[in-house]
Amino acid sequence: MSALQDSRITEQHNAIEHMISDIEALGDRAVDRARVSKMLSVFMKLAGSYFDNEEKVMMTKGYRPLPSHRSDHRRIIETLELIIQVCCDDSLPISNDIGGRIRELMDEHIKTYDKSMMSYLDKIG
Repeated sequence: MSALQDSRITEQHNAIEHMISDIEALGDRAVDRARVSKMLSVFMKLAGSYFDNEEKVMMTKGYRPLPSHRSDHRRIIETLELIIQVCCDDSLPISNDIGGRIRELMDEHIKTYDKSMMSYLDKIG
C-alpha cells in the first residue's frame, strides 16, 4: 500500500471512529431525529468513501477474498440506510443506542474481514 493510500485510509478510519463516538454520545440525551438522521447520512457517506478506498487497495494488491469483503461493506451500508429510514419515520421507535449498534457493526467487520486483509497486506509488503 502506498504511503498516500495508507494515510488516506488512516485519516478516514480516524474520522469514522470520531463520528461513531459522536453518535454514541447522542444516546445519553433526548434524541433529535433530524440531527441523528443527518449525522448518520454523513457517517454513511464517510464509510462508503472509506470502503471504496479500501476496496481499491485490495483490488490492486490481488486480495482474493475481495468479493466477500465488498459484500460485507454493502451489508453495512444497507443497515445504515435502514437505521436512517427509522430515524426519519416518526411512527417508529428510535433506539437510544444507535451508536452502539453502529460500533458493533464496524467491530464485527473489522474482526471478521479487516484483520485478515491487513495480515495479507503485511505479508505481501
